[in-house]
Amino acid sequence: MLSEAKKNADTYGAHIDFHRMDAQELSFPDGTFDFIVSRNVLWNLEEPERAYREWFRVLRNGGSLMNCDGNFYYYVKDQAYGDRMQWKHKYMEGIDAAPIDRIGESLPLAQRLRPDWDVETLQKMGAAHAEGSVTREQVLPDGHLLILNFIVRAEK
Repeated sequence: MLSEAKKNADTYGAHIDFHRMDAQELSFPDGTFDFIVSRNVLWNLEEPERAYREWFRVLRNGGSLMNCDGNFYYYVKDQAYGDRMQWKHKYMEGIDAAPIDRIGESLPLAQRLRPDWDVETLQKMGAAHAEGSVTREQVLPDGHLLILNFIVRAEK
């Protein structure tokens, strides 16, 4: 992923320093960044609350965080969410996802309905403001609302 990101940066003439590290244990000093953005990362971490703590630690006072994510394995807790294979993705064609699913089903956020969990967690950490916005949802015939994708925004 980093090599692809570097190619893209070069293509557009962007000067970016890329770093590979654990999102739950960053090596940056406190207050390093004005803005942090994450996409489809938190749901697959073993310690998502720890990651939020780290992200908030490296965010400067007055800085903003934006996390785009989804309830990818919430069917473990609520069967109405169904098996994720209902939503086929072109990158999963021909792939046996069973091993991936077993890992996903064991992760902490498979048990949490989000973005409510994210907003509550960020507020407990002292966010000056935290809100979640649903970007993709599905209403089942029985009226059950499924929150599939969302954006969480927070300010320190």
